[in-house]
Amino acid sequence: MLVCVNHNARAGCGQRSVRRAPQGINEVVQRVFDADLVVADLSGRNANAFYELAIRHATKKPSVHIVAVGEEIPFDINQIRAIRFEITNPDSIEDAQRRLQEQVKAIEAGESVTTPVQFAENLRSLESGEERERQILELLQGLATGISSVTSEVGDMVR
Repeated sequence: MLVCVNHNARAGCGQRSVRRAPQGINEVVQRVFDADLVVADLSGRNANAFYELAIRHATKKPSVHIVAVGEEIPFDINQIRAIRFEITNPDSIEDAQRRLQEQVKAIEAGESVTTPVQFAENLRSLESGEERERQILELLQGLATGISSVTSEVGDMVR
């Protein structure tokens, strides 16, 4: 499930929208494009959610990934930080809410979010030598985010 957030008001992307349900895939895609932020629940490996998330990544706009404890994230997006939660554990839910708020604040403050699409584009353009310093910085930021994600995952396992 994806939830699209526009200017502090929720407008659901897909099946569980706060407002009326979208009338078809075109409306879902439009909401994914237009949202200021998308929160993607990767639990259950819902194919529609992954399809919509791929579209979101192509927009180069921010998204936050959440996933239930014990579920694996596919390798092609597992380097992106994800908030883990255990739906039956109130403390876990509170912690996930706190971490979600922290990520939203960081994004609002201008923290860079690098998607796999952006990373691939940066690598491709590096080869052609365009704006080399900026691109190297973006690649390093993407690597730092990946390292942070791994650190967070290890921390979650230890808790």
